[in-house]
Amino acid sequence: MMTGRASWIAVVIAVGITACSNPVTSRRPWDDYAGETLKVYGADRATAGQVVWRSLEDQENLHAFLASQGQPDTLEIRGGRFAQKTIILYYTRRSAGRPHSIRLDPGPHGFIPRAPEPIMKQGSEASGAGARPHPRSEGLRGEHPTRAPESPARTVEPAPGRTVAPGAPPARGGEPGPAPTAFEPHPPQAEPTGRHGGATADQRVNCPIDPSRWDCRALCSPGADYEWCR
Repeated sequence: MMTGRASWIAVVIAVGITACSNPVTSRRPWDDYAGETLKVYGADRATAGQVVWRSLEDQENLHAFLASQGQPDTLEIRGGRFAQKTIILYYTRRSAGRPHSIRLDPGPHGFIPRAPEPIMKQGSEASGAGARPHPRSEGLRGEHPTRAPESPARTVEPAPGRTVAPGAPPARGGEPGPAPTAFEPHPPQAEPTGRHGGATADQRVNCPIDPSRWDCRALCSPGADYEWCR
C-alpha cells in the first residue's frame, strides 16, 4: 500500500519537474497575452511586446537565431491561456527587407523556428502567417486601438440636366424639390377681318365708347366707315 502511494507521488513530482523545465509549457510572459498582437520594435522596454521578446531571446535554442533576425515590428501570440503557444514574428519596416514573418512552433524542448515567409498585401490571399497584423497600441492590456476618422457626410446634388425653378429652396436629404410652374401663354386674339362685317358685337358696342382700343384701331383701315374711325 505504501509502495503504491510512494510511486504515485514520484510520478506527480516527475511531471511537475518536466513541466517546469519545458520553456513552452511552464509559465512564461507570453501566457498573459494569448490571442494578442504586441508591438516590439521602437516600443519602450517596459511594454508587453518588449518583455515577451526578451524572454524569447533568453531561450537557449532561439538565442542565436533571433539575434541574426533582429527585433520584429510586432509579434502575435496564438493559443489558449493555459495551452501551448505559437508565436508569429512580423517584420514590416523597410530596414528589415521585404515584409516577412517567422513562425515559432511549440516543441518538446522549446520553440522551433520556421523559415521566413513573405507577407502578402492587405486584401489579397496570404501565405503562411497571413497578412500584416494590427498591433495593440503600446502593447499594454486594456488599451483600445485608435478609431478611424468618420467619413464626411455626402452632399446630395441635383441630377444633371434637371431645371430648378428660380427661387425654389434646394432639396434636402435627397428629396426632390417642388416642380416649377409651367408658363402657358394665352393665345392671341384673332385679328379682325376689316370692313363692316369684320367688327364683332362687342366691338360695335364698346369701340365707339373707347376708340383707342387696339382691336378697334385695327379696324380703321383705309376706307373703313366705322364711326370710331372718323
